[in-house]
Amino acid sequence: LSTIQLTHELLRTLPGFRQDMILEKPAEDGALTVMTLVEWESAQAIENARAAVAALHAEVGFDARATMARLGITVELGSYTPVGI
Repeated sequence: LSTIQLTHELLRTLPGFRQDMILEKPAEDGALTVMTLVEWESAQAIENARAAVAALHAEVGFDARATMARLGITVELGSYTPVGI
Protein backbone atom coordinates (compact mmCIF):
# COMPACT_ATOMS: atom_id res chain seq x y z
CA LEU A 1 0.00 0.00 0.00
CA SER A 2 2.95 2.35 0.44
CA THR A 3 3.45 2.59 -3.33
CA ILE A 4 -0.25 3.34 -3.79
CA GLN A 5 0.09 6.12 -1.22
CA LEU A 6 3.19 7.54 -2.92
CA THR A 7 1.49 7.40 -6.31
CA HIS A 8 -1.65 9.14 -5.09
CA GLU A 9 0.39 11.84 -3.35
CA LEU A 10 1.84 12.61 -6.79
CA LEU A 11 -1.52 12.39 -8.59
CA ARG A 12 -3.06 14.92 -6.22
CA THR A 13 -0.50 17.52 -7.33
CA LEU A 14 -1.06 17.16 -11.08
CA PRO A 15 -3.02 19.54 -13.31
CA GLY A 16 -6.50 18.24 -14.07
CA PHE A 17 -6.79 16.17 -10.88
CA ARG A 18 -10.27 16.41 -9.33
CA GLN A 19 -10.50 13.75 -6.62
CA ASP A 20 -9.41 10.27 -5.65
CA MET A 21 -10.38 7.42 -3.36
CA ILE A 22 -8.50 4.38 -2.13
CA LEU A 23 -10.85 1.63 -0.94
CA GLU A 24 -10.28 -1.81 0.53
CA LYS A 25 -12.43 -4.87 1.14
CA PRO A 26 -11.05 -7.82 3.11
CA ALA A 27 -12.23 -11.27 2.06
CA GLU A 28 -12.93 -14.18 4.38
CA ASP A 29 -10.03 -16.15 2.86
CA GLY A 30 -7.56 -13.46 3.95
CA ALA A 31 -7.26 -11.86 0.53
CA LEU A 32 -7.61 -8.11 0.21
CA THR A 33 -9.28 -6.23 -2.61
CA VAL A 34 -7.97 -2.69 -3.10
CA MET A 35 -9.66 -0.29 -5.49
CA THR A 36 -8.31 3.10 -6.46
CA LEU A 37 -10.40 5.70 -8.24
CA VAL A 38 -9.18 8.98 -9.68
CA GLU A 39 -11.29 11.61 -11.39
CA TRP A 40 -9.64 13.82 -14.01
CA GLU A 41 -10.79 16.90 -15.91
CA SER A 42 -9.84 15.52 -19.33
CA ALA A 43 -8.33 12.69 -21.33
CA GLN A 44 -5.17 14.79 -21.70
CA ALA A 45 -4.86 15.04 -17.92
CA ILE A 46 -5.04 11.23 -17.75
CA GLU A 47 -2.27 10.84 -20.32
CA ASN A 48 -0.10 13.35 -18.46
CA ALA A 49 -0.73 11.50 -15.20
CA ARG A 50 0.28 8.17 -16.75
CA ALA A 51 3.59 9.68 -17.85
CA ALA A 52 4.18 11.27 -14.44
CA VAL A 53 3.47 8.00 -12.62
CA ALA A 54 5.80 6.08 -14.95
CA ALA A 55 8.55 8.61 -14.23
CA LEU A 56 7.95 8.38 -10.46
CA HIS A 57 8.01 4.59 -10.49
CA ALA A 58 11.23 4.59 -12.53
CA GLU A 59 12.79 7.10 -10.12
CA VAL A 60 12.04 4.97 -7.05
CA GLY A 61 12.83 1.68 -8.79
CA PHE A 62 9.30 0.29 -8.61
CA ASP A 63 8.47 -2.34 -11.23
CA ALA A 64 4.69 -2.73 -11.10
CA ARG A 65 4.52 -5.83 -13.29
CA ALA A 66 7.20 -7.66 -11.32
CA THR A 67 5.60 -6.71 -8.01
CA MET A 68 2.15 -7.86 -9.12
CA ALA A 69 3.54 -11.16 -10.40
CA ARG A 70 5.50 -11.76 -7.20
CA LEU A 71 2.51 -11.03 -4.96
CA GLY A 72 -0.15 -12.66 -7.13
CA ILE A 73 -1.97 -9.37 -7.65
CA THR A 74 -4.56 -9.17 -10.39
CA VAL A 75 -5.48 -5.84 -11.91
CA GLU A 76 -8.59 -4.59 -13.66
CA LEU A 77 -8.09 -1.23 -15.36
CA GLY A 78 -10.79 0.88 -16.91
CA SER A 79 -11.94 4.35 -17.75
CA TYR A 80 -15.45 5.34 -16.84
CA THR A 81 -17.63 8.35 -17.55
CA PRO A 82 -20.38 9.77 -15.34
CA VAL A 83 -23.96 8.77 -16.07
CA GLY A 84 -26.13 11.86 -16.34
CA ILE A 85 -29.11 10.69 -14.31
